[in-house]
Amino acid sequence: FGMSMSTAINLFAKTVIREKRIPFAIMSTDKYNETKGMSLVNKINEDYKKNGGKELTLDEINKIIYEE
Repeated sequence: FGMSMSTAINLFAKTVIREKRIPFAIMSTDKYNETKGMSLVNKINEDYKKNGGKELTLDEINKIIYEE
């Protein structure tokens, strides 16, 4: 659009403030679609309950995510 990075960022920030939202849609790729995301959340919750409510470590969560 022929504007500097600084101008673009300022325009974006002002739009966010004025509209109180990000002014574009954020989409996931096919690799991480909504169904798979919900399946992973459910799996993490199941594992959390199996651990007696003990919080899972980040390594445990990543293992669940990347093994699916």
